[in-house]
Amino acid sequence: MSETLLGEWYQHDLHTTMQNILFDQQHYQLFQMLKPELKQDGNQWCVLYGDNLQVGIAGFGDTPYEAIRNWNQAWHSKITKTNNSTYEQYT
Repeated sequence: MSETLLGEWYQHDLHTTMQNILFDQQHYQLFQMLKPELKQDGNQWCVLYGDNLQVGIAGFGDTPYEAIRNWNQAWHSKITKTNNSTYEQYT
C-alpha cells in the first residue's frame, strides 16, 4: 500500500473512530444527567426512566451499553395516540 493510500485510510479510520466516540458520549451524557435506573430484567439489561414501563421511558439490551443506546433511542422517539387511547412509540 502506498504512503498516500495508507495516510488516507488512517485519516478515514481516525475520523470514524472520533465519530463513534462522540456518538457514545451523547448517549452517556443524557444517561448521566437523568440517572435512570439500570437493572437486569430476565436475560437482558433494562434502563428505565420513570415509575414503570407503562409511563416511563425504557430501553433493553443484552449488555448495559446496548440497553443505554436503546433507551436513548426511545428518549428521542415520538409517540402518537392510537384508537384505544394508549400511546405507541415510533422509532
